Amino acid sequence: MLRGLHHPNIARFQGWMVKLEDESWLRAKAVHAGCEGGRVMAYLNANSDADRRNLVLGVCRGLSYLHSNKIVHGNLNPSNVHVDHNAGDRQPVPRISGFESSYVVTNDLANLKMEDTHYAPLRYTPPEVLAQPGVLCSQEGDIWSFGCTSSQMLLGKRPYESIRNDYHIPSVVARHVDPYAWDSVDSFYEVLRSCLVHDPSRRTTSSDIAKRLE
Repeated sequence: MLRGLHHPNIARFQGWMVKLEDESWLRAKAVHAGCEGGRVMAYLNANSDADRRNLVLGVCRGLSYLHSNKIVHGNLNPSNVHVDHNAGDRQPVPRISGFESSYVVTNDLANLKMEDTHYAPLRYTPPEVLAQPGVLCSQEGDIWSFGCTSSQMLLGKRPYESIRNDYHIPSVVARHVDPYAWDSVDSFYEVLRSCLVHDPSRRTTSSDIAKRLE
């Protein structure tokens, strides 16, 4: 699956690296090229004049490409968005990485559950997954994670910024508290806010979001 991904906003898969977590547990981590600029939030902190909205659009285009190929990312968050530059061009290009939780949507997934999802950051995990631990993230779940990730890229604040302990996040989300308090919004922010609807059936598609952000 990963070797067949070719898109400007998708990091190039190179292979797997196996890491010994403890004496009895090995974890496989995907290794990607095209991430030389570092993680997106570190890049934005070092480049205050960066075009944040263009970076958000790039992430959305990458996600739309995945979804058009029936791929769910499953763990979209700022740590899995890196910045790179195309050859001969210093314009920053965001690239989605971190595909350890990704899968291809098939008819056989109806009753499939993940045994271990603890490594997905709670602040970016969609409500329906937090409510039922082990349930697979869907493309609609990716939309929620994109909304959180993109809002952080724009605002410089994490989802649920006032909640210090991440383990309190599930109970806060269960009360339908929004991850961001929007003081004022323009059409761009309004699109991102529409990603953060608690009912997954009411979230729009990544292709529609990309069109609205362009």
